[in-house]
Amino acid sequence: MGASSDELDTASERAAAVSWRIAHGWEPTTRDVAALTGLSMAGAWRLMMRLSRAIPLHLDTQTKRWHDFTRN
Repeated sequence: MGASSDELDTASERAAAVSWRIAHGWEPTTRDVAALTGLSMAGAWRLMMRLSRAIPLHLDTQTKRWHDFTRN
């Protein structure tokens, strides 16, 4: 993907960038999401919680990584 984090300046762009990567196997921590999007840790967590309402994601409490339920 060609966009760097400083180019992700709208909520839609941040959500799309994270969703695209997760759809292709990325299993990020909240810190990874914050680094990609330029959000704070709290902002990245809120983004992931909102995404998890629309797509099948969950946070593994042991690994601290977000996982797509549909992937094995």
